[in-house]
Amino acid sequence: RFAFKLFDKDMNQKISFREFVISTAFLTYNRMPEYKIKTLELAFDLFDLDGNGHIDKSELRHFYDAVNELKGLDKNESIRMVSEIFKSYDIDNSETLDKYEFLHAVMKENILDIFE
Repeated sequence: RFAFKLFDKDMNQKISFREFVISTAFLTYNRMPEYKIKTLELAFDLFDLDGNGHIDKSELRHFYDAVNELKGLDKNESIRMVSEIFKSYDIDNSETLDKYEFLHAVMKENILDIFE
């Protein structure tokens, strides 16, 4: 269920072959230190659900909702976490995170630690 929430980009309740390959690569790369930058770039692409090159609050919340459901936390916690990340890392106040802002947030906030 967690995998569907996190990797089912088109939210059709099915993991396509492409989504499967991306999720497998993401989980594999994240475990190998020499591929950390590739993992972060892949994470950006996974979080950018609409593929527009920016991550908005709803896209980041999609991730946090899945993680918090796995941890048994309330969805309000997702809203709080996303708000804090945008407050700290949306440098240009665009209401989206570009790749630089996202990578900075991931490195500082350890967002991907759930996969380690």
